[in-house]
Amino acid sequence: VIKSYTRAVKKNTILICLAAPVLIFNGAFAFFDEKEPALAPLTLWTSDVLRPGEVFFSPWGWTACGITDRVTLEWDWMLALGLCPAGYIKVNYLDHEKLSLSLDVLDYYIRPELVDTVEDIFPEYDYIGYKVSGNMGWLHATATYGLSAKLRAHATLGLSYHHYYHLWRKEPLPQLGVERHDAFSPDLRFGLDYKHSKVVRVLGIVLYGNSFGFWDQVPRKLQVIAGVNLAPFPDNWWGIFRRMRFDVGVFNTYFLEIDKEQGWFPAPYLYWQFQLF
Repeated sequence: VIKSYTRAVKKNTILICLAAPVLIFNGAFAFFDEKEPALAPLTLWTSDVLRPGEVFFSPWGWTACGITDRVTLEWDWMLALGLCPAGYIKVNYLDHEKLSLSLDVLDYYIRPELVDTVEDIFPEYDYIGYKVSGNMGWLHATATYGLSAKLRAHATLGLSYHHYYHLWRKEPLPQLGVERHDAFSPDLRFGLDYKHSKVVRVLGIVLYGNSFGFWDQVPRKLQVIAGVNLAPFPDNWWGIFRRMRFDVGVFNTYFLEIDKEQGWFPAPYLYWQFQLF
């Protein structure tokens, strides 16, 4: 009997090693308190803060945590792996029945030897190049106002700083480019979101300047965003699915400084929401 058991264990070692982390991960999610999905809107553009102890984790590079009922801290763990500190703090200093106000500060530091380059890789678009280095960040004030039980309006006014950035259009000719040092630029955003249910939120945003989400840290641009926030499996037994969240956005970006429109571009985001403490 012992020999048979030993052979069975050996044969299923790989399966056990694969299944154990999944079961532990799922069990941990199942242990956390069940709360209504927060569905943090795409690109962090509202005055909302996370609940105390609530965590959003995204495999594409960022994690956010509610420190108190008025303070949310976010950090980019992917950049941190490259020794490039990046963080974001939002403080909600007024939470009225209909009106909410917040102040947020974001700061990135890109090491000069790891200059960040973003290029449009799709051949049907004209190529765009973008490089930044040193410190960059913003100071934003955001107001959220409830127009009805399900519809809200949001407005942001702020200022961004870049130690260095270089933006250029490779095509069509003639090439256009702009290079700035220690540059300040204004940021403006306006948006609406409609909460269809506790698991679906629809949104629309118009912005000028710097942003978070798509074409991060590119100032002096115009961007129109339409999107939806989803909690696709709110009642699933598996905690790993029940805590799963999706943001699906469609972006149209126009770079004023180089007279270039990227055109509509879809961008899905995946993350998990759970209560840590």
